[in-house]
Amino acid sequence: MTRHYTLIAAAILTLVTGNVSAREGGAGQHGMRMADHPKHQRQNFSEKSTRTLANGKTVSRETVQTVNDTGFTRKTTLTTPEGKTGSREVVGVIDKEAGTMTKTITATKPNGETSQHSITHKLQKGQPSPTTPE
Repeated sequence: MTRHYTLIAAAILTLVTGNVSAREGGAGQHGMRMADHPKHQRQNFSEKSTRTLANGKTVSRETVQTVNDTGFTRKTTLTTPEGKTGSREVVGVIDKEAGTMTKTITATKPNGETSQHSITHKLQKGQPSPTTPE
């Protein structure tokens, strides 16, 4: 893969992961954190998109999220014009007794490099679980 395509793929993967973090509770375009929205709850979804670059080659992205009583899993896969793939998977697990949700994020770049980190959030009392309908 040429450096140019690597940079394009990295930029698109950054956009994909940036958009996903806005759904996770980051500041969205309206300046309100989704976690602060009173009606916020995760839902199952899947979406696919394909972008055609100026040179006629395509980049595609697919995201699938599944939700259950104990958390959620969301995986996004990006395919470069050369057919290489990068991915980002977020697994959220709710511990109702502790009142926490732990998210583990695993990213794999198109060159095969992987990284992983976890973060635990305290759920606010009186708020519905992010995965449970009201």
